[in-house]
Amino acid sequence: SNQTKKYERIKDDVEYKVYYIILAEGGGSKPYLHDDVYTAYQGYNLDRSSFDNLTNGFWSSYPDNTGAVATISGYQQILQQIKTAAGIIDNGDGTYTYDNPGRVVVFIPSGLAYFSANQVGISAYEPIIFDIKLITNKEADHDKDGILDKYEDLNNNGNLWDDDTDNDGKPNFLDIDDDG
Repeated sequence: SNQTKKYERIKDDVEYKVYYIILAEGGGSKPYLHDDVYTAYQGYNLDRSSFDNLTNGFWSSYPDNTGAVATISGYQQILQQIKTAAGIIDNGDGTYTYDNPGRVVVFIPSGLAYFSANQVGISAYEPIIFDIKLITNKEADHDKDGILDKYEDLNNNGNLWDDDTDNDGKPNFLDIDDDG
């Protein structure tokens, strides 16, 4: 996979539009934005050439979380539009079948992808396409303080980055001592 380092939305004043097609809503539940997720995908350039794929799936996190691969902002954000699989069936031979996973095709602008960073098979400033299956999720505690991220959104606006109880510049979900 090309997704091996921390990728955050670039800091600019541009409002990016993400276009997507939901192919299957999924039979499970919607993940919280910062949950760890297990997904499978195929990545394409606009000329339909494939730059990457992980059809067996992988664990990822946004932002980077120990034990999971960091994904680009546009990838993680689109997962809010679909649900996890209704169930996972162990086939007994080392393979699994996913019962009704969510599936979405998303067109991601470079500002929510790799922006000016060249990636294998992706040029700088190039928008990309992902065909993603959302299989399952785990609730995250990025700062390992015993409080799940979803409970550190004190103003309940869905944006964990603007909650900083002790005003130290670190959002609560990344601050083990968020009360000072």
